[in-house]
Amino acid sequence: MTTQHLTEEQQEIVDLLRNELADIIDSGISQFGATQETDDRVSLDELTFRLEHIGNALNMAGMSGLASCAHHLQRNFEQVAQQQLQANSDQALIWSSWPEKMLGYLQYFSDIQKVAGAVHSLLDHLQSNLWPA
Repeated sequence: MTTQHLTEEQQEIVDLLRNELADIIDSGISQFGATQETDDRVSLDELTFRLEHIGNALNMAGMSGLASCAHHLQRNFEQVAQQQLQANSDQALIWSSWPEKMLGYLQYFSDIQKVAGAVHSLLDHLQSNLWPA
């Protein structure tokens, strides 16, 4: 098994981000269309704030590619909020599942053999035509 090694500081940031992503998943704030429209608006504000934080933390950890993904998601959710877009069922599924994709990458980051599948899954997810931008 080939691995990539993180510094102690990088590992601490990755662990914190894993916890934050798990919290986003557990809290349900990334779930669209399952709640009232006003709840979706609050969720969008919370998600854009958290994605900015996640992207900045990833940059601090030297993970600029994944940070770009977080900022891309942030811009998409800002556009959803600005245009007051309502998610159809397909969009709701895509818009709601990003935390699992990002968490999957962070879980397998140190294992070169497993991370390729996680990267592919995340990139396919981000390239979906169901995103506004």
